[in-house]
Amino acid sequence: MENRKNADELLAERFGERGSTEREQFKEQAFSYYFDEKSSKCRKDLSISQDRLVEMVGNKTVLNF
Repeated sequence: MENRKNADELLAERFGERGSTEREQFKEQAFSYYFDEKSSKCRKDLSISQDRLVEMVGNKTVLNF
């Protein structure tokens, strides 16, 4: 059987071991991207413009669509 690597091993090779600065930076960027995509999809599903959402939230610096 082929020697397969699990996700944690692949991430460690590319971004460092858990707890390393590089891995934590990757994790932060990945979560940011994920939640940005989810919120963008929800906004579009509800037919809310970016400007309207800014008005609703009240802080333009928080949003990055």
